[in-house]
Amino acid sequence: MATSQPLLPGNLPHSRTRLIGRGHERSAARAAVLDAGVPLLTLTGPGGVGKTRLALAVAHDVAAHFPDGVTWVDLSSVTDPTRVPDAVIAALPLVPRGDEPLPGQLVRALGPQQRLLLLDNCEHVLVGAAELVALLIAHCPALQVLATSRASLHIRDEYLLSVEPLAVPDPQVPFDVEEIAASSAVTLLCERAHAVRPGFALSAANALAIAEICRQLDGLPLALELAAAHLRLLPPETLLTEMTHRLDLLRHGPRDLPDRQRTLHATITWSYDLLCGDDQWLLRQLSVFVGGWTLESAAGISRWPASRVLIGLERLRDQNLIREMPGTATPRFTMLETIREFGLEQLAATGEHDEARERHATHFLALIKRLDARVFEHLLEAAQVLATVQAEYPNLRAALSHFAAAGADARLVELAGNLHAYWINQGLFQEGRHWLELAVRAETAAPLPARVWARVGLAGMLHIQMGETCRALELLDDALTMARASQDHLAIALAAEWRGGLAHAMGDLDLAEALHTEAHAAFRALSPQPWITRNMAMIDARFGWIAFARGDLEAAECISNAALERMRALDDLQQSPYLYAGDALTMLGCIAQKRGQLATAFAHFQDALRVSVESSDQSYVVYSLIRLAEVLDALGRSHDAARMFGASEALCERFGITLATALNSARVPGDLKAASSRDEIAGLVASRRPSALGRVSLDSSELARHWADGRQLSPAAAIHDVLSIDPAQPSPVLTAFPAATPSPYGLTAREREVLALLSERWTDPEIAERLFISRRTVSSHVANLYLKLGVNSRREAAALATREGLL
Repeated sequence: MATSQPLLPGNLPHSRTRLIGRGHERSAARAAVLDAGVPLLTLTGPGGVGKTRLALAVAHDVAAHFPDGVTWVDLSSVTDPTRVPDAVIAALPLVPRGDEPLPGQLVRALGPQQRLLLLDNCEHVLVGAAELVALLIAHCPALQVLATSRASLHIRDEYLLSVEPLAVPDPQVPFDVEEIAASSAVTLLCERAHAVRPGFALSAANALAIAEICRQLDGLPLALELAAAHLRLLPPETLLTEMTHRLDLLRHGPRDLPDRQRTLHATITWSYDLLCGDDQWLLRQLSVFVGGWTLESAAGISRWPASRVLIGLERLRDQNLIREMPGTATPRFTMLETIREFGLEQLAATGEHDEARERHATHFLALIKRLDARVFEHLLEAAQVLATVQAEYPNLRAALSHFAAAGADARLVELAGNLHAYWINQGLFQEGRHWLELAVRAETAAPLPARVWARVGLAGMLHIQMGETCRALELLDDALTMARASQDHLAIALAAEWRGGLAHAMGDLDLAEALHTEAHAAFRALSPQPWITRNMAMIDARFGWIAFARGDLEAAECISNAALERMRALDDLQQSPYLYAGDALTMLGCIAQKRGQLATAFAHFQDALRVSVESSDQSYVVYSLIRLAEVLDALGRSHDAARMFGASEALCERFGITLATALNSARVPGDLKAASSRDEIAGLVASRRPSALGRVSLDSSELARHWADGRQLSPAAAIHDVLSIDPAQPSPVLTAFPAATPSPYGLTAREREVLALLSERWTDPEIAERLFISRRTVSSHVANLYLKLGVNSRREAAALATREGLL
């Protein structure tokens, strides 16, 4: 019935392996068990997370404080909840009397004792365990109970301690073997691998594969132990490639483990089988989500009332099969990837997979259409829209894949067309192009406005980001024809604006002027909204570019200043002082550059760069850096210019574009537009002026070294460096716009908080708990800190923070 071993204090089994990564939980549990005000502490968590291992370690820690001993009761083999008292009596051991109910005998035997009772694996006999524990703690004042269960016992006086998976390496942190080695999941995997393959160790060669294995296994100790056994024969890189179906791979555990823990699949099945039919169905449906879901989305795909879904979510959360993501404005849930894979397997087995994927994709198409995220400027203005799209992007990608696989052409076009603004904003040019190309090829059945958005988005990427002007021209001509036919003012406005920009780039200034005028009128026909007013001001700035191209610098300057004034007059200027001012500021910089006022031009371009950072416009950052690099060269600072060109080139590569393409898109006046390779660019920079550097090729000169240094800069470090340069005279616009980042290195208040805790060697989960934000948010802050500080590890960040007085 129950396992009873006369080992060490009481009957506690002893583990020969050390407990890894549980310092905080172990300390908290030890304190709770020794607190008379906490009669029952329940360790909860998903299957395979190590609840039993932690409970036994805590029991050994506190055994000396219980004169009457520590009793371990393994309930895993008990199938009838009414038999829980039998298991406890057998483990004590006591000789039961036939004339008295067993609970009463336990109360009488344990009443005067100062004992710790460890009830292990309670989840399948919760009612029996809860009833007995409630009785015992009510009548045995010196008894302490420590329980492990995938769900709480739900009785008064119960204290819960959630046992989370082990910390895994942060995928957002640049490669650093030291940081990867600090992960407790990596430590466990490597220790267990060393046990089966002596000599195995973490190294620079295998660190990335090991980190990814730990991430794919969610940091679950049981999964890591099972995976380590495979490292006896397989190198980490090979094991990683075999982990597409991780539940199948991890099917053979140690023979001395209970059957339910010998495979990861069996462990999850154990939890799944404890659910009622409705909860099993809901868990299967939830497995189609990627990256989490909201209550609204869960109700949307289940087609249950939200109240019924909420009750189901609460039951699944109680069983530790799903979890609530902390630090999100809207409650959001997720599940471990191993559990999600099990759910997908069950979906397929029950024949529900295709229907569930269809409901999921349909829901997210409706969500993105409701958000109206089509318009780039609208998306930037509505921060909550951008945040929602970012949070749901893994689900949106899954929906795109479903529509493409199912041949749902019209809905693929609608979803891809609505997402084009997000792809441009985030610099996801290659992925955006992939989906938009599919949409344009499969759009015959789609509504006309959706076909316009797909063409406009694809044309924007092809021309501005990839330099494929001829194809972009064809797409935009089609888009404008369709938009006019649909009489959709918004579609006309955006198609005409983009087509006008292309006409300008091709030198057809009259057509560009006519199309911008058409776009302006179409925006004016829409209901007045702040983002529409901004768009109209942006088009005003485009007229300045046309005047500039015609050589009328005075008119261009007047138009650009008027556009800036219009933006300043917007009601919500205080919330977003730089938004959409980039074109006008750049125009003023180009005018000053044309007049030879290089210091003023540099200051204007610095302001335009600040605009790009403030508005999170990733692609415009590249163009601003390029313009600043050219002015640096004209100011006689060719080393700095080469460094900024190098940083720009590295950033272009992140976006999947070439520096030459970005140069042409940046519309920088001068002969750099003619360059087609980095050697030509460097040659043009060096040939402007006789110098020792200018006579040497890029591959062998000192100029090449500065270029290479620039390529090593993080984007934030490059931005910090170029904004730190003080030109000869201040920009007249600078005083009109407050500084975007008043703190050193551009750190926000939250980033400084994270940096302070990071410097004290707090882990991501500890920082998240301290600041009441999610782990994902902490990871994002840490990654931003690395970028802004130009470092690659926590140690470097802490050292720089101390050295520069950032704390």
